[in-house]
Amino acid sequence: ESSTPQKANYSDASYWNDFYQKNTEQFDWLQSWQTFQKSIPGGITLAGHALNIGCGNSTMPEKLLEIGFVKVLNIDFSQVVIDQMSKKYENEPRLEWRVSDCIEMDINDHSYDCIFDKSTFDCLACSNNAEEIINSYLNEVYRILKSNGYFILISFAPEITRIRYFKAVSQKLKLVSVIP
Repeated sequence: ESSTPQKANYSDASYWNDFYQKNTEQFDWLQSWQTFQKSIPGGITLAGHALNIGCGNSTMPEKLLEIGFVKVLNIDFSQVVIDQMSKKYENEPRLEWRVSDCIEMDINDHSYDCIFDKSTFDCLACSNNAEEIINSYLNEVYRILKSNGYFILISFAPEITRIRYFKAVSQKLKLVSVIP
């Protein structure tokens, strides 16, 4: 009997709960924060309150504190990883951990200076109804972001495959820079 391997469903919380039960070591998808930080254009203020969407078990939250953020809310829809990270960082009150779906976040309007997405967008793009989900997601980002704030999207995909999703929210979110 041969069986075809099951394709990973990156937009499903149960996939990630299972993943983080098996993979407890901290891991930075794509690259470390230090690598990405060098690419951020001058003039973008990296300070204040940050929201880290789809935080996983990355070391990025502690790095955001090191560069000057006063508080970082880290959300993920995996209860397993949120439990792991809140335990690991229980003595760091500037890091908050919360289970949340990025399509409907229980967060006040215009409350964050910077919103970070490191591959969460990529996972949403794997959804069956990616167009609709990503549009909802970007509208949530806009709702939560302060009017002078920044949404920093770090994606594995080529620019052309991501930029098209921003057309629907182009009156709200203005593209500042794309760094390959």
